[in-house]
Amino acid sequence: MRRQTPSILGAHWDDTSFSMVALHTQRPQIKVLAWDREPVAPGDIIDGVIQNPKAIQRHLQRFIHNHRLNVERMAFALPLQATRLTVLELSNEQRVHASEVIREQLEHCKPFGRARVMNDHVLYELEQGWRALNAMAPQPGSDIALDIACYCIGHLDRLSPMLWPILEGLKESLSSEERSLLLTLNEQAASLSVLQGHRLLFNQSLNLSLTSLLQGETSAQALATMVTPVLNYAQSMQNGALTLRVTSAGRYEDLRDVTLKIRHALKDVQVKTLGAVQWSKPLALTGEGLKHCPLPPLAAAWELARTDRLKPGLHLVSPYRLQEVRTTRQISLTSKIAVALILLIGLLTVPLQWKLQAVQAGYNSLTEQIDHSSPIATEIKKLNQALEETQKNIDSYQQIYQGLKQINWPALITDVVQRLPQNTRLAEIWSTPDGQLILTGQTLEEKRIHEFSQDLASSPHFDNAVVDEVSANPQQKAVMDFRLTINLHLIERIQL
Repeated sequence: MRRQTPSILGAHWDDTSFSMVALHTQRPQIKVLAWDREPVAPGDIIDGVIQNPKAIQRHLQRFIHNHRLNVERMAFALPLQATRLTVLELSNEQRVHASEVIREQLEHCKPFGRARVMNDHVLYELEQGWRALNAMAPQPGSDIALDIACYCIGHLDRLSPMLWPILEGLKESLSSEERSLLLTLNEQAASLSVLQGHRLLFNQSLNLSLTSLLQGETSAQALATMVTPVLNYAQSMQNGALTLRVTSAGRYEDLRDVTLKIRHALKDVQVKTLGAVQWSKPLALTGEGLKHCPLPPLAAAWELARTDRLKPGLHLVSPYRLQEVRTTRQISLTSKIAVALILLIGLLTVPLQWKLQAVQAGYNSLTEQIDHSSPIATEIKKLNQALEETQKNIDSYQQIYQGLKQINWPALITDVVQRLPQNTRLAEIWSTPDGQLILTGQTLEEKRIHEFSQDLASSPHFDNAVVDEVSANPQQKAVMDFRLTINLHLIERIQL
């Protein structure tokens, strides 16, 4: 059987298709393992928001199963129609309270009607002041995407607009002072961006799409009319000819055809195709079929592969919803551990019962033949000792079995999760037969683990907590691995 390959998975969806790309990190290169684009049934996705989560889960699970992937990290790239990007200028004083300032400036902006909005931002330092790139998405769509990822692999590392990782990849190919344009096309939406280097200066949604351009519903004159205001704005800041790069989430052949139409419509602009090959050329990306690989999921997986696991970025997930999902997973895991332990204790008592019955049968046989001779009396004494020792073992396991059934495992694990400090995550948790919990995980600060240990010692569920080990992660220099041992009050109750 072929071994599963550790991979990073990127995914992107539109109203008619769902695309996935799997990458494998081989420092210093990143290799494309597999990719696929599958059609979705009408109504499964509407306006970029998933309406049928089970159908999308099946797409993901089929892709993971067919290519035998061991997905370690996952990133979703949201479609254009499900996100909004805005650029805000901030002073040095406003930068300290950037989140509050951005919230105030966008207070009356309701891009998705009455739906609650998730937003996140990144800051860029300028010569004077700061620039904030803010992203917004409807929370219902964000929650559905998080649930799908957690159902398939247990977590979601990044949920960002499809434009964000594409811009991050352009950092290697565009000079920091170059002004250019980027036309991004979905099957049902489009946006035109003005860039300085790889950083976004302005973003405008357009009333066109990849489908309308391919089917001729949008004429060359209509296209020129739509983009002229943005072109004039970009030309006012740039001396010389402008470059317009065209990218999409669709097939490469469609992107090439659309680029030719745009080139004929816009005579004063240098129009170029930005497919997966052109985008990844300056990057350490290899793999077969890269030419036809869908760019949005590729860029999302690449952006996740090159960054640290705990590095901040555009992540449009509710922290409360994320904590709820993590707590639910921990409780579910704890329940499974408890059931497994109870079954294990039950299985251990069965051989002891058989042994006791065998000893009892031998004892009865000897008592029938006893003639008070020395060899038989010695054998009876040995059998009596074995009988007593076996009975003690059975009683001990029965006490453990009864004690484990009385433990409120969900409350115990919930207590551990709620005391978990910031910048710290749990990787594994398990119980030992002598009444201890072993915790392993990762953190950015060693002192957090010692504070965590002291906090656990004050819990009504534990006697004490000991830090066994804190060591640097061999793959991620900024991250440290840790191991904690916690003694349960169970020891006092069942006297292991």
